[in-house]
Amino acid sequence: MSIALHAFVIGNTTLPSRDCIVFCRYALDLGDPPPAAGSALSVIKGSEHPPGYPLAILAVSQIIGNKTVPQMALSAQVASALAGVLLTIPLYYLTRRLFDRNSAFSATAVSGVLPGFVEVTSDGISDGLFWLTAVTALWFGVLAIERSNRRSATAFGLLAGLMCGLGYLVRPESAVVALSIGLTLLGVVITLARRRRRTKIPNDGIRPRFSAGLALILGWVLVTVPYMVLIGNITNKPSGMGWLKKLLGKEIDPTYFDRQGARPAPQVPLAIWWDDAVNAGESRSVWALKSLWAEYWKASFYVLPAFGVIGLFAVRRRLSDPRFTLLIVFSAIQIFLLWTLAVFIGYVSQRHTILLVLVTCIFTPAGFFALARFAINLWRTPTASRWFGPGLIRVMQNSNPVLLVAIWTAIVMIVALPRNFHSLHEERKGHKLAGLWMKDHVPKENQIVDPFGWAEWYSTRTLKAIPNPVYTPGMADFYVVFTPNANSPHSRLGTYRWAEVLTVPANREIVFRFPEGAPENEIDVAVFKCRPLPVPPLKKK
Repeated sequence: MSIALHAFVIGNTTLPSRDCIVFCRYALDLGDPPPAAGSALSVIKGSEHPPGYPLAILAVSQIIGNKTVPQMALSAQVASALAGVLLTIPLYYLTRRLFDRNSAFSATAVSGVLPGFVEVTSDGISDGLFWLTAVTALWFGVLAIERSNRRSATAFGLLAGLMCGLGYLVRPESAVVALSIGLTLLGVVITLARRRRRTKIPNDGIRPRFSAGLALILGWVLVTVPYMVLIGNITNKPSGMGWLKKLLGKEIDPTYFDRQGARPAPQVPLAIWWDDAVNAGESRSVWALKSLWAEYWKASFYVLPAFGVIGLFAVRRRLSDPRFTLLIVFSAIQIFLLWTLAVFIGYVSQRHTILLVLVTCIFTPAGFFALARFAINLWRTPTASRWFGPGLIRVMQNSNPVLLVAIWTAIVMIVALPRNFHSLHEERKGHKLAGLWMKDHVPKENQIVDPFGWAEWYSTRTLKAIPNPVYTPGMADFYVVFTPNANSPHSRLGTYRWAEVLTVPANREIVFRFPEGAPENEIDVAVFKCRPLPVPPLKKK
C-alpha cells in the first residue's frame, strides 16, 4: 500500500518544493561538475547541504533520465519515496523488538498513511532519506543493547554508527540519533557496573555494551570525519551553524530565516515563524514550546498523541528496559534540539517533528491494546448485563483484543488516508504555468528575474545553471516573475527586493497573469516585462 500511495501522490503533484530545485542542481553538479568547481569534492565543499540526498537523486536519475526538468523532478521525488517505502522495514522490526508482530504491523500501517509523512516522502526533499537512516540506526541500537554476545553487540553497534554517519551525510541532525544510542549504552554499562559492585557477582553484560558503544563511535567517525575535513567545518547548513553559534552564545549572521519586514511573517500550514510585530511581548521560549507542540500535533494527525500517551501509561513498568529508554532519551534530545532551534532561529516545521511522530506510532498500538482490554472488561460489569442480552455480552467478553486493535488501526488509517489525495503544492500552480509560458514567449536575450525559482526552472533555462541577472546599459528588457499580492516579505529570497523594485507600476507591463483574467489586486503570480532600472541585483541564495 505504501508503494501505491507514494506513486499516486507523485503522479498527482502540481510541482515539487523549491528545495527540490536546489537538490536537483546539486545532483547534476555532482555528476558533471561545473568548470568553476573542478571536481565533485569541490561541489560538496561549496554547498550548503550535505551530499547524501543529491547522490541518491543522481543514482535514480541514471534510470529515469536527467536531461529535462520533469525527469529531474521525478528523480528527486522517487529517491525520497523509495526512502519512505523502505522505512517501513526498520520501523516494523524496531517495534517488533519492543512489543510483538501485531503491534509492529499496526505501527507501520498507521505511520505509512499519515499525511505529513506521505507528503514529505513524496516531495523532492531530503527528510525521508534522513528518517530512513535514523530509524534503521535506532533498530540496530536496540539490537546492540539486547545482545549479551560481545561480537554480536559490537557488530550491531558498528552498524548503528555507520547508519548515523550516513544520516549525517543527509542531515546533520543525525548526530542526535548517535548521541541517544551512545548515552543509552553508557547508562546500561554504568547500571551494570554498579550492580556488580553491590552484589560482588561478575556481570558479563558490561563488556558487550561497552564494545557496542566503542563500535558506534567508530562507525560514526568513519563516515562523518572525512566529510567534516572536506568542508572544514562541522556542517555547512545555515540553520545548523546558526544553532551552534547561538548555543555557544555567539551572534547569528543574517540568514534566510530572518523574516523581518513591513508585512507579518506567514503562518503557513506546514511551519510556524516568529515575527517581532505579531509576537511582540511574548516569551520566545514559551512561543517555541507552543509552536513545537502545534506542529507535532498536526504532523501526528491530532489523534495519535492521545493513543501514544495511553500506550506509554500501559507499558510504564517496562520503561526502565534500556530498549524503551533509548526511545525516551532520543525523544527528549530531539525535543530539546527542536525547541532550541525554534528559540534561536524562530522557526519550526511539521517535518522536523516526524521522528517524534514515528516514536509515537511505536507506542500507539500499546494504547490500542489497552483500550481493547478496557472495552472487553466493560462487558463484565453489572451495568452491561442490565442493558444488553447474555448472547451479545458473551460474544463481547470473548472478543480477541487483536481484532479490536485492528479496528482501531483501520479507523485511524481511514480517517488519515483522504488527506493524501490533494496535489502537492497546488497553491503554487501559477509559478509552473508562468514558467511554461516563458519557455515559449521569452527570447533568449532577455534575462529572467525569478526570486522563487520555480518559473525559470520550468522555462528550461535553469535546469543546472543558477543565473545571476546583471544590469548593463542598453540591455534588453527583464522578465520578472512576481507575486504582487503576497502576504509575506519573502526576505529569504535573494532577488525578491530587486524584483519588487523592477515591477513598480511606472516601469512594467503585465504579460502573463494567474489566474487568467484576474484583476491586478487578485493576481496570484504575474510575469512582468520591465525596463532595466540601474539597480544592482542581489545575489540569490
